[in-house]
Amino acid sequence: MTNNDPALRFAGFPMGVAIQSALNAVDLRAFAQAPAQRVFMAVASETRAQTELEFSWARDVSITSVAYPDMARHLGESTTSYLPVALFEQLKQWCATDIHVDGTDPSDKSDSLGVQRLNDRGVLRGSGFVEHAVFIPAQGLLTGVWCESEATPSPKVVLVLSSSGRNPHIGGARVWVQLARRLAEHGIFSVRFDLAGMGDSPPTAGAPEHLIYHSSGIPQLRSVIDHVAARFPEAKICLIGICSGGFLAFHEAISDSRVAGLMIVNLQCYEWRDGTSLEEVADLLGKSTKTYRQLLADPQTWVRLRRGRVNTLYILKMAGRRLLSRLKQVVADVQQLVKPSQGVSVNESAQAVSCHGPGLVRRGFTGLSNRGTRTVVLYGDTDVGLDQFIRYFGVRGRLFLKLSGAKLSLRSDFDHDLHAEMAQNALHDEVLSLCKDLSSCLS
Repeated sequence: MTNNDPALRFAGFPMGVAIQSALNAVDLRAFAQAPAQRVFMAVASETRAQTELEFSWARDVSITSVAYPDMARHLGESTTSYLPVALFEQLKQWCATDIHVDGTDPSDKSDSLGVQRLNDRGVLRGSGFVEHAVFIPAQGLLTGVWCESEATPSPKVVLVLSSSGRNPHIGGARVWVQLARRLAEHGIFSVRFDLAGMGDSPPTAGAPEHLIYHSSGIPQLRSVIDHVAARFPEAKICLIGICSGGFLAFHEAISDSRVAGLMIVNLQCYEWRDGTSLEEVADLLGKSTKTYRQLLADPQTWVRLRRGRVNTLYILKMAGRRLLSRLKQVVADVQQLVKPSQGVSVNESAQAVSCHGPGLVRRGFTGLSNRGTRTVVLYGDTDVGLDQFIRYFGVRGRLFLKLSGAKLSLRSDFDHDLHAEMAQNALHDEVLSLCKDLSSCLS
């Protein structure tokens, strides 16, 4: 691969065109012999029996074939993707089955090339950074990764990188991995982790599945902060979260005085009622106002409208919602002049996720400002979450910008999940700037 390879950073992973071509050329039916002595297949239910018969080598191996009717839901957009927990459980049981058709000793810890497993500490050293696994108690164990600077034994700032969507601790397109390792060169330590039931963290017994925005993630984030504070009691703690990770970071920060810095990126939902579905919220939010304006200026939109390919009723419904939201904003502004916000009390913050309305969000940010917490809010300029932020703080966040220690940046180079390289570079610069604000002693 070369730096000019268009697929070099596809979704954050190095996969060149040659590798993609090789994968696309794989045809299991053309294999002269079985690729393995045990095969696990997850296939669409209507083709289950047929699939096994298509392979000439099928009679020579042990095949376990299970139905996978939710494939399309699983392979969707990362934020709303459905996790096939039942399928994962079947695969786990299959892997644990004590069948050794080749006669090998199951206690052998090395693979066919003689490569031993990683040591128990799971240490990884790179250029300017050291990473190691960590297991954090939190109604079970949360699995995480510390990324530390080789040159700095005691950090001035520690970042807690909050999980978001269905992404494990690496972040969408490996954004947390890239960010953590680059910032380690500046002496900034960080910890990234999986929420319970995500990535490498086991689920909490009895907890509901498929959680993105949910109050149960807040005490887990607090447990991570407990771990950081115990290890580096003198360091300033900064929370960073993208979208739903920002939701957790915000609600934890307003009730935890140990948080010295907060960065929220493309958060679309500041208020959440447990039991609400992501599909309901997506329908409620629609697209950003700027996106609708751009579509109105596009001649192709009017062509589609004449052909009946535009959902006019839905657009009118969204316009009505936006207008009503702006009217409510005007009323709230008048009320604010009569009775200024005083921030969130300790008792109020404990119930933050259960309360709703612009007042809570404003009081939360006001409380952070009064406490001296440096707060940065970042949005892509076409992100639908920006309309929600405007609902609370007015056009261009004018009420937010009146708060001490608050910064709002609207970025034209941000996609929602920060998959693009230029978006990740911009995030790095914003985070580094925040860390320098928190500590003037960075290298």
